[in-house]
Amino acid sequence: MLQRIQNWLSQPYMAYTIGWHNWPLVAGSCVFPFLFLYIFEPFTLYTITDPFYKLSLISGFAAGPPFCVIFMIEILGRIFPKVYHEKGWTVGSEILFVMGLILLIAICNFANVVLQNSDKIPATAEGFGMMLLFTAIISFFPAVAFVWFRYYRLNRQYSRPAKVMETALTEEPHEEKEETRISPSFLTLMAENGKDKVILTPQNLCYIEADDNYVTVVYQEPNGKLKKELLRSSLSKVESQIQVSYIRRCHRSYLVNLQKVYKVSGNAQGYKLHLWQVAEPLPVSRGYAKQVVLAS
Repeated sequence: MLQRIQNWLSQPYMAYTIGWHNWPLVAGSCVFPFLFLYIFEPFTLYTITDPFYKLSLISGFAAGPPFCVIFMIEILGRIFPKVYHEKGWTVGSEILFVMGLILLIAICNFANVVLQNSDKIPATAEGFGMMLLFTAIISFFPAVAFVWFRYYRLNRQYSRPAKVMETALTEEPHEEKEETRISPSFLTLMAENGKDKVILTPQNLCYIEADDNYVTVVYQEPNGKLKKELLRSSLSKVESQIQVSYIRRCHRSYLVNLQKVYKVSGNAQGYKLHLWQVAEPLPVSRGYAKQVVLAS
């Protein structure tokens, strides 16, 4: 039983990313507590006779969670990008994220009560403990449902198309595309200094990886062995030098030759591209999924 729980907690899970696509979560974190508290009046809210004070208190409880969500995703995501990286985010990470969010919301709720001079919960450690308990009780079931729903939806989204692509790639491994015949004979990738360069055929390129101010060009030599060349340049500048349709950006740190892909796998973190002779699969960001996976 414990091993099963441990395995579940270590399952890959898609990390939160910065952007406007988080607005439904931000809006929901405001609307749900307001409606729940206004309709059901849990704990001691039903004892408040002043309707204006009650509405002010409930509005304060509903105003805090959106800012907490923005802080946890948008701000901490920028401060700790490695923590929020998709490679290390698991179900356990998601649960810790939700627990931290509940703690932060409890702090905001406690401040709301204290600032409005309520005598229901004193401004003490005991009072904060009560507020944390109230917040956890109200948030528990929505939080659990949210984690399970997101996990189930992302698994369906990323595992089913991957199986289709695996079949397509297996059935048509040698099919020659018209765009391949009109591609340039050689690629010349120049470094920023204009002197260092890598010359290779597009078909032999496997992938290009960005690392700080450098890029690593991984390609296949005529004898079949893989070779790595380091160039001082950004991935965007290297990408602008490539005019081959089957070499595309699959991640903010990777360019990939789709003709080298023999399998596409996927889980809740996203797609993975498996390349011939390359040990580690390449990640596919959500922003590049459609143009990369469907094209491969």
